[in-house]
Amino acid sequence: MRLPWQDTTKPAVGRAKEPLPAAWGLAAAFLVAFIVVPLIVVFFARGIDPNDFVCTVQVKERLGESLGGRLEFLLVGTLDGRSPADQFVATLDHGYTEGIVLAPADDGAQGELTSAEIPETPVGSVFSLDGALMTPDVFYGEQYLFFGWPQVYASQVKTTLLWPSQIHRLEELYLSPFVTVASVYWVWMLPFAEEYSVSSWLLVIARFVLLCAAIAAALVWRRKRQAWTPGIIWVAGVYVLLAIVLAVPSL
Repeated sequence: MRLPWQDTTKPAVGRAKEPLPAAWGLAAAFLVAFIVVPLIVVFFARGIDPNDFVCTVQVKERLGESLGGRLEFLLVGTLDGRSPADQFVATLDHGYTEGIVLAPADDGAQGELTSAEIPETPVGSVFSLDGALMTPDVFYGEQYLFFGWPQVYASQVKTTLLWPSQIHRLEELYLSPFVTVASVYWVWMLPFAEEYSVSSWLLVIARFVLLCAAIAAALVWRRKRQAWTPGIIWVAGVYVLLAIVLAVPSL
């Protein structure tokens, strides 16, 4: 005889109910780590040569240009940072300097640069630059103009929060979990490639081991447990973070 408050329904046979709230919280924590860790890395590893001049400047005068506007020569005043003088000439190369508009190549003129789409840097503009000291002995040629002030050839310009070199490094770090998958191919082919080196091959081997370990851990968890979570989230999260760590030496 079954009393009214007794439940004789047999429990459903199958997978256990997955703890979704806890799983979503764990996934969110790994997602935050995935976003924040590369930002911390590029904050300390900016990709700037320690011997370079790095400073914030304001344009006082546009002294001249060459190569149809590709090379700009600006008289600037130092606002902050390390510079060769309080006032110096900054050379911006629209075919090389990162962070500015690059000059397009005119195929009809055998690679000569056109000036139609190269904007002039306005007087009074403020930006940060990273560059090396220019001397006539190193930068020789009629396209390089000198004006008697110390002169810096800018390799990159920053007008936002990050340097272009930092943005490139962020791209590499964020793509590292996907690049690690390619280690399945490169672990065998890199020794026969022209860019082979022992250090780069060891790094590829480490990525390959990480990928195999992540796959094995996911399969073991799925075999021993009925639910995918939270084990698969732990495996994916740790894999992503370690892939980022392994990408740091190649920056």
